[in-house]
Amino acid sequence: MRVVNLVFNRIGNSFSALLDYPDFQIQIIDEVKFCIDNHCVEISGVSVDTNIPLTVELTINDRKTVVFFYKDRADINNHLKLVPLDEGFVIKDDRIIFTAGMDRELSGYLRRDSLIIPSENFFKVLSQIMIKTI
Repeated sequence: MRVVNLVFNRIGNSFSALLDYPDFQIQIIDEVKFCIDNHCVEISGVSVDTNIPLTVELTINDRKTVVFFYKDRADINNHLKLVPLDEGFVIKDDRIIFTAGMDRELSGYLRRDSLIIPSENFFKVLSQIMIKTI
């Protein structure tokens, strides 16, 4: 995976990253700052490097969460693995899938034995999952 295009516009409240994988591309699109229930979420930092192609730091109510996008996966705080898929990323953690199944908003992202995080509104859905399950 490599980052083909990256737009981080704090003033315009927009984030976009085009990630190029061998068989497909994923374009992550979201806002920089938004609220979910009573939780304020902000993309507070973005970096691109050769070892970790993309790192995005989220701040949820003053708590830092880091999403590392590696060549073959993405990790949240280096403990929750996300697998890339042409429509977004997949979580296969049983505990998170079970909790998401009990939540009306998150249950729409379930598919068989996995939870799909779509590329559009990626950080909103990811933040919902983290707020409700982690």
